[in-house]
Parts: sequence; structure tokens; C-alpha cells
Amino acid sequence: MRRLLLIPLGVAILGGVAFGAPRVAAVFLPFALGVLVWATVAHRTTVPDPGWASSTRVPAPAAGPAPVAASPGQTGESTPIVRALVGVEGRLLLTSAAFAVGLGFCFLLIALFVFVWGGENTSPWSENLQTMPWFVHPLVGMTVLASHRAVTRGSRDRVDEVLDTCPVPWSVRTLGHLGSAWLPLAVAAGFVAAVIAGTAWQGELVHGPIGVDDGFDVMAALLLPVGGVALGVALGRWFRSTLVPVVAVIGIAFATTGINGIGGQDWNAYTALTTAPTIEGPSPVFTDRPAGFHLLWIAGLILLVVVAAVVRDRRTRPVLFTGIAAVVVVALAGFGATRPVSDGSARHIADLVAQPEDHQVCLAATDRLEVCTFGHHRDLLAPFTSLVTPVAEALPAPAGSFTVRHRYLGDLADLPPEVRSLLDGVDLDRRPSNEIAVPEVDDVSFDPLGTPMIVGLGVVGLPTAPDDHGLPEVVAGQARGVVALWLAVRGVAPERRAVVLTAREPASPDPYDRGLPRSADHTCAVPSVVWSAQDLAAARAIVARPDGELAGVLAADWARWTDPSVTTDELLAALGLAPMGPYDQPEPRPADTC
Repeated sequence: MRRLLLIPLGVAILGGVAFGAPRVAAVFLPFALGVLVWATVAHRTTVPDPGWASSTRVPAPAAGPAPVAASPGQTGESTPIVRALVGVEGRLLLTSAAFAVGLGFCFLLIALFVFVWGGENTSPWSENLQTMPWFVHPLVGMTVLASHRAVTRGSRDRVDEVLDTCPVPWSVRTLGHLGSAWLPLAVAAGFVAAVIAGTAWQGELVHGPIGVDDGFDVMAALLLPVGGVALGVALGRWFRSTLVPVVAVIGIAFATTGINGIGGQDWNAYTALTTAPTIEGPSPVFTDRPAGFHLLWIAGLILLVVVAAVVRDRRTRPVLFTGIAAVVVVALAGFGATRPVSDGSARHIADLVAQPEDHQVCLAATDRLEVCTFGHHRDLLAPFTSLVTPVAEALPAPAGSFTVRHRYLGDLADLPPEVRSLLDGVDLDRRPSNEIAVPEVDDVSFDPLGTPMIVGLGVVGLPTAPDDHGLPEVVAGQARGVVALWLAVRGVAPERRAVVLTAREPASPDPYDRGLPRSADHTCAVPSVVWSAQDLAAARAIVARPDGELAGVLAADWARWTDPSVTTDELLAALGLAPMGPYDQPEPRPADTC
């Protein structure tokens, strides 16, 4: 059992190395030490149960011939014994080091996703609740190990012969072990409630409605620990080796990732057949998830595993009929979870993709720029607009008017086949010339070169996303690239503008690295454009001058300074600044993502 302590200690070391930040690394050490203390105390704890004595007390023999003893598993008198075993096994499960590791993971996830990263959460409630099955998986995995160890306790302690003389048969003891699922269920309920409450407390920009499907996601997360107990008990009844539950947990993890990975990034109809469906994808407005059938799928699988545990010692008609019912439930759930999207949903999603303006609400930043998004993200409209308002206020009148619109910018292959049949490539590219398309309004970035940069690039005619091959456009030596940088930092304090316009790696020998400006919050973002080191230097020189200088130059001839053929040196000359050339020409390549 002491070997299990390597899990939290390993997580502590890897977490500190991987995340680096002191506030993150500091969370891992208490996690490891807490599990160590828990396991040490629990190892020396005896769990009494007063109800056990009353439920198993043998009455004084009456006068006359002694009756033939009946096995508790064969009479109705086994009910109080099962009840007593449920309580005892639940409390013993609580003292298990394996379960302590799972509980430690719960506290770790709360610390990370509520206290460390909670303030950065801008995802819809629907996506946050979809993560609950993922979050309970560490607890479930360790529960499988703990339950298996509980069932094989006699073999491990070499007291099988003593237990075999016990009047309580294995059929009853198995029910007691299965009933101990009340403990991980209670822990999971408290954990999920804590994460949801912490998300509401810390995530000021968590938004959107909560629907029935979201409730199904939470219920699935609560069922998974019950399934962990059932799987551990079933494996323990059929296989004594301690390696078996480890292999099972790893196998389920690989199966989940494998099923979720079918088709790569394309539409995957089988993700609902995993214990934790994938969350990556477009905005929830473009999806139609079979969350109810996924919940039924999980419930059916758990029932099958319970039957597998019970049938080891009790092969009666009720058990047989329950197994058949479980198979039927799994089959119906599997069919429903992989069913085609209904015609009504397909038409609705296709219309959202092709005609988003018919389904959106808008807010004006200025008389020359408005922001539009779907009602699902209505709560983010004001903060998103406030981020781009400084850029909008700096736009000269000759620039014209623009609309920042939330659109589906993924591939057709990412949508269900029923939706794809109603669309074509033209539907994805059909947009006015004065529209700046954004893929996700909920990806609000408070990085000075995040959301404002999207607008800055869009108004000068530069791409706001990499091309179809994942490559950025090189704008080295182009005046419009420097104009985009100047616009993007309008909302940044003047004393910090030169800092955010410094290259991420100014000493790098690679021109590509020297041409990417620093991004405080999104160093792993894939850029849509890449400048040169000389362009960044020119931008720093320009922002050091009064804002009105470049604003006047842009207002006098906006079309010229947004023309790709006009150079950065020409812009510098118009401002009376020294030229920066010659300019590096970075080789475009897919950016490193974290």
C-alpha cells in the first residue's frame, strides 16, 4: 500500500516542473503531504460498528431439538447483515490509502480550477458542467483500486480460511461491498458541488444558460464513482491479482481517449460511448449532444458490472433477468447516443452557420464598430465590447464601419453529416468585406495583444486566424502590420505599450521568434500573422510618440497605410522617424501550441 503514495508524490514533482508558476506548484506539495498523513493514520485505524453485533447476534437456544441453521444468504434475515456490511465497508473504504489518493486529487482539482485558474474561466456553464465527468475520473480510478483491495482483503492477509468459516456467504458480502458505493457517491457529490460553487464564485465571466443536458452531465459524473466501486468489486470476485484493477483502469483511460479521438478533429458520433465525452469543439450553439443517452449508457454499464460481481456467487433468475435488462439498456443507449442529428436540429445548426446575423444580439462600441454574438453568449457581449472599444475609438473616419461577428470558423468536417449536407464551403466564407469574424466570443482574452489584436488586424485587412494549413501570414516590412499593432495597444497604459510590443524571444537566432510580440496570457496561441524584429522596434518607436501623430497620418490617407505594398519605413518617414530596414523575412510555420 505504501507504493500508492508514489502517485501523489509523483504528481507533486511533475506538477511543479510542468506548471512552473509558484502558485501552482505550491498546491501540489500539500496534496502529497495530505495523502501521506491520511494514509498513515488510516493504516492504524480500527473501524468498529455497533450495528454489526446486533445484526449477527445468535439468540439463546430454546428447549427442544436444535433447529437446522439456515445460511443468511438464503433467508430474509440477510438484510440487516447487508446493511451492517454496507456501513462497515464504507468506513473501511474511507481509510484506504488508494481512496485517500482519489480524495486528494479532488482537493487538487478544486485548488487548481477554482483558486488558481478560476478567475480566467470564460467558458459557458454548459462546457464547465461537461468537465465534471472528467474531473471525477481520478477519484473513480482510485476507487476501483480501493474496492478491489477490499474484496481481496482475506487473500492478501492470508485469512481466507477464517472468512470461509463465517456464516455470512460471499453472496451477502458482495452486496455489502457494492453498497459501500455510498461513500464515493457522497464524496463525488460534495466535490462536484464545490467545483460548481467555486466556479460561480471565481469565474465572473462564466456565462450562458443551464439546460437539461447539463443536468445529465452532472448525473453521469455522480454515477461514475458508483461504477468504480462496482468494477473494483467485480474484478476482485473474479481476479485476485492486484495488477488486474490497474490494467483495467489504464485500459478504460486508453479506450476513452481512443474513442474520443476517432476521426481526429472531425465530427465523432461515438464520443458519447466513453466515460467522459470530449469537450473540444465549437460553441455549444453549434452542437446537439445526446447527453441523456450518455447518462443511460453509463447507468447500463454499471448495472452490467454489478451483475458480473453478483453472478460469481448467486446465479438465480432475478440476477439473470437483471443482466438481460442491463444488456437491453446498454443497446438502446448505444443506439440513441450514436443516432443521427434530427432534421430540425440539423436545419437549425446549418442556419446558425450560414446566417448568424439572424440569430444574434449586437452592441455598439462606437458609431463605427459593433460586436455581435449569439444569445447563448449574451453575458459576454459587454466585456468583449469594452476590450475593443479603445481600438474602435482610434479608427479614423475614412476607415469606415466594421462589425465584429461571432461566426462558425471551423471546417465542415467538424459538423455532423446531417448539417454538412445542408452547407457548402461558400456558406462558411460568405461575409461582408467590413465584417471581422471571431471563432469564439467566450475566448475573451484580457491580454493586451489578444482580443484587441483581432480587431486591429481585421480593420487593416490582415487575417485573424492562420490559413487552412495552420500557417501565419508574414507581414515583415508592411506598414499595415505596424498600424495593427498600434491599434491593438490603444487600451494599454502608455508606460506598458513598449513592453507588450517586445518580442517573446528577442535574443533568438530565428527571425520567426523575434517577430512574435510578447503575449502575457497566451504564449501558446497560434498567431495569424508574424512580423519582423524591425517591425516591432518601429511599433515601439511610434507608441512612444503622442497618439495624435499617427492618428492624424492615418486619417489623412487610410487607404495608403493599409495597402500591403506600403512599407514600414515609409510610415516611419511620414512621422519623421528613422528607418528600421533592412527587414527580416521569417519563414512561416505552424506555431508551437501548449
